[in-house]
Amino acid sequence: MSNLQYVWQKSPLQEAIKDLPRAIRHPISVIRKFDHANKFDSEGVLELEQVPKSNRFHAVSVKNEVVGVVSPRYRLVQHSDAFGPIAKGLEMANTTYDWNLFAHGGRAWLSVICDEASDGVRIGFQAMNSVDGSTAIRYSFAMSRTTKVIELVGYRLACDNGMKMRVPLQNAEFVALETRVKIENLLQQHHKIIHTGDHEQEIQAVQYVVEAVSLLKDSVSKIIEKAMDTGLARDQMEQMVETYIGKRMKQRVVDRFAYENPSLWGLYNAITYVASHDNIAQSTSTALINKAATLLEHEV
Repeated sequence: MSNLQYVWQKSPLQEAIKDLPRAIRHPISVIRKFDHANKFDSEGVLELEQVPKSNRFHAVSVKNEVVGVVSPRYRLVQHSDAFGPIAKGLEMANTTYDWNLFAHGGRAWLSVICDEASDGVRIGFQAMNSVDGSTAIRYSFAMSRTTKVIELVGYRLACDNGMKMRVPLQNAEFVALETRVKIENLLQQHHKIIHTGDHEQEIQAVQYVVEAVSLLKDSVSKIIEKAMDTGLARDQMEQMVETYIGKRMKQRVVDRFAYENPSLWGLYNAITYVASHDNIAQSTSTALINKAATLLEHEV
């Protein structure tokens, strides 16, 4: 059974975006205490301890559950408003893509797969939005100022594993200088637009992202090929599992590795298989995907 977060869809994305839960703001103005479940009373007002009027904030709820407390000046951007321009931008780019949409608490994640590298690995990007005050909309391919690493999402067609892969832009072994300059320019243009709040420009900016993903597919293929060529003895594999994954999930990964090629790529696929198909908690699955990406980034 595939994990919900890694089930990819081809149905119309815009309809799914419209169905995302909406957040509601509630002024905090009641003196009573709230219960441990953070529920609203019958009048729809959050019950909190009394606070000075000058310090009052707003509670944000999703499906009648409190997900955050924010300043009255906080700009609440609904998930549908954050992701709507992405769907329209993909339509304008006239590209074939798969998608996955996942919401939990005050956050929502949209993953889009729009190109293919080697070994049947399809790649794309992820966008995340929050309504709980934790962050504005952000993208997985945003470059770190210190490491210059771009994170892509994807899945492997052979077994439908969900995955993340990190491409080090400054590593000439994987990214040619000319390609790196093009990608940096594309993402800088996108970064400038995404913070303007102009939806029409944001729709156009998605095309920069699609182009950047296309440029990165050769780099991803080089990483995969090197990982395939990096053989692992059993003791090496088990040591890596303990180092990057931990003892709690070790046996699941070791058992799955028996079905994979004895290489770094086989170990990576064993981890992502467990994350995508085993009956484990969503949080554990997400953590495994991130740990697999870290292993591949450090060991390749």
